Amino acid sequence: MHSFGIDTRDPQEYLAALDKLRLMKLKRQIAYVFSNEDYYRPIFLEAGVSSPEDVRSFDDFRRLPIFLDKNRHRQSQDASLERYGHPFGLHLIAPVNEVIHVAATSGTTGQPTFYVFTRKDLELAYRLMARLFAVAGVMPGDTTFHAFGLSMWLAGITYFQGLQAYGALPIGVGAEGGIPKILRYMEYTRPKALFATPSLLGQLIERAPDEIGKPVGSLGVRILFCVGEPGVGIAAIRTRLREAFGAEIHDAMAGAWNNATVSCDGPGYHGMHHLSEDYYFRYDPRRPASAPAIVGADDTNRQSVRLISSIGAVSSCEIHKRLNTLGLFRKKPASNHISTLPSATKDGDGQRRRDLWRFV
Repeated sequence: MHSFGIDTRDPQEYLAALDKLRLMKLKRQIAYVFSNEDYYRPIFLEAGVSSPEDVRSFDDFRRLPIFLDKNRHRQSQDASLERYGHPFGLHLIAPVNEVIHVAATSGTTGQPTFYVFTRKDLELAYRLMARLFAVAGVMPGDTTFHAFGLSMWLAGITYFQGLQAYGALPIGVGAEGGIPKILRYMEYTRPKALFATPSLLGQLIERAPDEIGKPVGSLGVRILFCVGEPGVGIAAIRTRLREAFGAEIHDAMAGAWNNATVSCDGPGYHGMHHLSEDYYFRYDPRRPASAPAIVGADDTNRQSVRLISSIGAVSSCEIHKRLNTLGLFRKKPASNHISTLPSATKDGDGQRRRDLWRFV
């Protein structure tokens, strides 16, 4: 699913070429964000970096402080609202008049966190979503049913437009339409793929007999595409959803950070394949590059695998973004990721590097 010109089939050559590409993009991105005098440049200067050229390697980058976390993000939004009259943060790099798309968190903590896109950012988001759709078996021309919340949430309008840009047909009833309407519209439109959270899928299973007089398995759905909450990785839930719908199921993540991960369908859950390694990477600034990998055990085949970091709070970096961000620190449990080497195919075949994220 990668299209960045690395044609070797040797895993080590692939990783070396990938790192070379990443470092080139990282240097370019650092030079770009350094121009932001309201937010990024003061952090660089305080860290002793007087010029973008001072960051020459991944080790140099790992020594930099975390640039943005949830609290700083919200503080930056408050400051930009007061200073410039918009809530998109002092860390906004492109001119605000280039912003054409806005997504946001639900704001349940009292203040929403905004994620903004220029046209270039949005086109990149669509490109990465397309990789997920293709791996999940959704093809251009397919009818899909969008039952995520059609709100400011990233999986809402952003995903809906991503499906359109990909060439698929999304039926946009949304979670707000309610279970009866979702089921009735699915009866008429017969989508190949259903985009919904695991909990909503469970509601459809339970209420379909009363609402439409038949089980969900009669609706012809062949692909379940889930984001936004845990569930697909839990064996009992995954089995229930697959059997009730008679469909394969995929766990995925994509949105504002250039990350794109998706699981393969199968009786076992092996985490999500990382499909945006050319645009995004995760790293741990606290550990030196020479730190040994943590050896764990695969819960399916009991083989020894390499876990590069334990699940916990992570740092990530986007390296091809017009607006933001550089070094986003996410205080939440990390997902289990599989970084797929070129020789990998579906789960159980080929060679996979099962790790949470590779240190770069």
